[in-house]
Amino acid sequence: MGWPIFMDHCMQRSFSHHGETVSSIQQRFAEIRMDNELRELLIHCSSPPRDIEIRKVIISDANEWFIKWILEHNQLSNNVFDEIITNPVELSPSSSGMKILPLLSGHNCSYGCHSNICKRIILESIVSGDRFDPNKTVDSPVSVEIKSRYYDRIVYVGDGNNDYCPTTILRAEDVVLAREGYSLEKRLKEKAVPARILSWSTHSDLVHHLKS
Repeated sequence: MGWPIFMDHCMQRSFSHHGETVSSIQQRFAEIRMDNELRELLIHCSSPPRDIEIRKVIISDANEWFIKWILEHNQLSNNVFDEIITNPVELSPSSSGMKILPLLSGHNCSYGCHSNICKRIILESIVSGDRFDPNKTVDSPVSVEIKSRYYDRIVYVGDGNNDYCPTTILRAEDVVLAREGYSLEKRLKEKAVPARILSWSTHSDLVHHLKS
């Protein structure tokens, strides 16, 4: 069972058995506070020096509403991220419920990604200079020459099992920030990739790496 299917099952049960509504769930997300140092860094990166261009993209197996709510409640909704690619959400006719839908209907990934998302395919689209279109996914790898044309360096932050797949196309000049003790770090230790690997366990660690 993929994550969006599991989460949709939980949502439907919350609506039908526990009397929750979209509004009540959104209120719970208002309690989630982002580390202030990390929040300030993200805002700072939205206005880099004129000779530096930074593109910040969220690729997530969560869903568009959960991410939107967290960003809004932390005052990060005003173009702090250039693009958010995640599972879409459909509002029920009564506006009291929601259904989480899969981003993709399937793909040919060989790294064990769930059928609804492959972050490598999405990253390939981004680094080729295109805007990701879930209806036009391509499974062929992007060449280093194409990537180099658009980005001097890619910094990939992740922790989950499905974060390993996109790291396999990164170059030696790219960086992977892998959360300590989580699936991504474990898989990278089992099978290394060309990119530089740095671990983090706290938001302070993450901010330190990103600043450096």
